Amino acid sequence: MTRRLPVRAELLGDRLDALAATFDVSTISPDPLELLLRYDDPRDQEVAGLIAAAFAYGRADIIVANIGRMLKRMTSSPFRYLAAFDRAEASRRFAGFVHRFHKTRELVDAMACIASAIDTHGSVGELFRASYRDQDDDIGPKLVMPVDTHIHRITTFLGLNRRKSVDWKTARRLTDRLTRFDSSDPVRYDFALCRLGILDLCSRVRRKENCDVCLLRDVCRVRVS
Repeated sequence: MTRRLPVRAELLGDRLDALAATFDVSTISPDPLELLLRYDDPRDQEVAGLIAAAFAYGRADIIVANIGRMLKRMTSSPFRYLAAFDRAEASRRFAGFVHRFHKTRELVDAMACIASAIDTHGSVGELFRASYRDQDDDIGPKLVMPVDTHIHRITTFLGLNRRKSVDWKTARRLTDRLTRFDSSDPVRYDFALCRLGILDLCSRVRRKENCDVCLLRDVCRVRVS
């Protein structure tokens, strides 16, 4: 592999826009986000999304399988289940739950916290709105770019990231860099970039057959020779 010189920001922005337009909801699997699509009520989607996010570490297909089974146990409406939450009943219902190093107790603790938010504010969304402040930098009008192992690796290949640590400072700086390409919604590039990693189209071990057809091939700073 050889390293290329940095590319023009305009060209990188064009390629990122093309990539974002290529991936849509039809390419969502496997991803914890697909668990939200099982529900029509926004209140159920909020609960499912928060729980999926809390356990979204490890292989995406395993996350979907483990958390998907758990959500099915919450009846047809996760929101209504937590609105009438009973800790003892939940401990029995979810006995044997395991996701990596988290087990039933941690799951029930998380449910209890969400149930408390629903009891106090009416929904997860209302809790967010009650905590929202216009003067905060990190929540609205733009969110912060999520950084997992795929995003960290691919944005490094693109010259958008120079930090070795996957931490808050990296997420904040990456969001600022992507703002150059879309000031109103820099986080919209997350889905497509993450797809490249999850679908093994851009892996740690570079493969020429993938690189040759990648939409980002002429803006990637690492080239397979």
